[in-house]
Parts: sequence; structure tokens; C-alpha cells
Amino acid sequence: MTWREWSIYSIAHQRTETNEWARTRRVAYMVYLMGSGEKTKMNENRFHPLPIDEPEYKGEPIAPEEIKRLLNLYSKKN
Repeated sequence: MTWREWSIYSIAHQRTETNEWARTRRVAYMVYLMGSGEKTKMNENRFHPLPIDEPEYKGEPIAPEEIKRLLNLYSKKN
């Protein structure tokens, strides 16, 4: 087996493994939805995150200068 053949095989195996985990997550999530008495259900990606999931956008990070400005603004005693 050449390096190229092994590389193709490895990528295909990783893709198959990832798809199998996604299928397992889907079945477990269905069981969670049917058996849970909670009114607000958890998102499937939060229920069991996988490496293939898109990361959740949490906004832009705050710059250190902005943190200092806010601390000075709200720590002053009136």
C-alpha cells in the first residue's frame, strides 16, 4: 500500500467514524427528547458536542482597554 492509498483510506475511515458518532448522537438525542419531562429541551449540539459541529458564536472578545474603562466607570463612588 502506497502512502497515497493509506492517506485516502485514513481520511475515509475518519469520515466513517465521525458519521457513526453523529448517528449515535442522533439516537441518544431522540431518546432524550422522548424521555425527558423538561419543558425547555437542550440543543443537540450542546447535548453531545462533536468535533464536526460548528462552534457556537459567543461574540467578540472584550479588549483589555475596554475592561479597564468599564471598571473605572463602574467602580467610582458617586
